[in-house]
Amino acid sequence: EARPNLKVIVCSGYSIDGPARQILDAGAQGFIQKPFNLSALLEKLEEVLKG
Repeated sequence: EARPNLKVIVCSGYSIDGPARQILDAGAQGFIQKPFNLSALLEKLEEVLKG
């Protein structure tokens, strides 16, 4: 891993099943489905950053 402290949130218009699940299984820390509002994004960012 080039940047082990990097946090990754998957953002997709598709459901969590499929490619998004593969990315999460590979180590991404969160998922948010489009469309989303600013409040939902901030909540997800806080969740991921707190661990």
